[in-house]
Amino acid sequence: MNEPSTRAPVDPPILAQPWAVRLGLCVLLGFAAILAMTFRDASRRKTIEHSSENTAVGDQSYFTRPAATVKLPVLAAEIAGRPLYLTATNGIEVRDTHVVRVDRDAQRGLTLYQLAANATDKERERAGRMKNAYLLKVQPSEFLKVQDLSGKEQAP
Repeated sequence: MNEPSTRAPVDPPILAQPWAVRLGLCVLLGFAAILAMTFRDASRRKTIEHSSENTAVGDQSYFTRPAATVKLPVLAAEIAGRPLYLTATNGIEVRDTHVVRVDRDAQRGLTLYQLAANATDKERERAGRMKNAYLLKVQPSEFLKVQDLSGKEQAP
């Protein structure tokens, strides 16, 4: 009566198997999505990563200081058709990070700067009383002051 069974034992079903398959599929899809976004960003890198420097750091277009024999004032640059004249040849020492770009004289290839909000009192004193003094870079951390001799101090 008690005959031994010839059937092979049946393994109990694995309850977590469908969840493991779903989890593996989700991880695989997530990895594929990250990979696709990485390739997309790499192809658009030039439009995504745009930076500009508003200070004088790295600017290598220097104004050539005129010879000592040149009679001042000398036309140095123009902003929107307004001539700016160099009235003194002595430089003003200002850190490149303490000036901001105001405009560019494309004809002469020069960038005009003004003192930034983070300029020190000593640098402001060196620039003089003109509230809107324009500066031309002569060499790193040295600028020449130029001004509009028409008597009108206008923001560019």
